[in-house]
Amino acid sequence: MLKRILAAGAAAVVLSAAGPASAQMMSDWLPADVKPILTETGSRVVAEGNQPDGQPYIDAVTSRGLKYSVYGEGCDVGPRKRCRGAHLQVIFNMQSAAEAEKALKSVSYAAVGFSIQEDIKVEGSRYLILDHGVTRANFKVNVEVFVTIAHAVWDKLRG
Repeated sequence: MLKRILAAGAAAVVLSAAGPASAQMMSDWLPADVKPILTETGSRVVAEGNQPDGQPYIDAVTSRGLKYSVYGEGCDVGPRKRCRGAHLQVIFNMQSAAEAEKALKSVSYAAVGFSIQEDIKVEGSRYLILDHGVTRANFKVNVEVFVTIAHAVWDKLRG
């Protein structure tokens, strides 16, 4: 089923790229632009704010209860920090470093990178570059692919 979802996502990316010239393009974003997209994917926004470096973030929870975040990258300086990149991140807390290593070896997806943070956390991340613009639909598909993979890993790690 995951292969079908990812194939559908890839097809949607291709179709959205070939869509009409009037498709809404995003070359940067603010939380106000991204929060509705997260809601449309079935997630609920639970927090937003600024990181210590001033770049914005949004925390969301999927309908299944999985928490993930969207962090602004390449953001402008000033009160309206429009960002040209979006870093999607999910963290899985493991019981030990050995469990984290085992978990990391059990997951492999091209669309989401996985690494170990702080010895016992498995992080999944996907980076979106908006420099020359992507359609809003493409941004949404990227979030859907990320959440689908995050759910698959979550299910696998929970046994």
